[in-house]
Amino acid sequence: MLKKILLHLSDTWTFMIMSNAKRRVMSLKIPKCIGYVTLILIAAVSIGSIFSYQQANALFQSSEKLKKINSDQKNELEELQTQYKNLLDSTQKTRKNQAAGSD
Repeated sequence: MLKKILLHLSDTWTFMIMSNAKRRVMSLKIPKCIGYVTLILIAAVSIGSIFSYQQANALFQSSEKLKKINSDQKNELEELQTQYKNLLDSTQKTRKNQAAGSD
């Protein structure tokens, strides 16, 4: 939802700037080709900013996924460490019982 709103605002902003720029360029006494080149450059910058936003959003989402994976792996590691400790304690108790039984 937020992404749609931001893209709409960006499109609106781009349109407003281009319309305003077109009016200003056409009111100047310069060749039209320079004016159109200026408009194309403004459009390119606007489109570039949209792509930059999308790339930043994709990076943010992938970092969130990596954080979740890291958290899951940390929990799994803690569980394995607990199991190892329990197994080690059990083995030590068994050895003590066997040593006490052989005396």
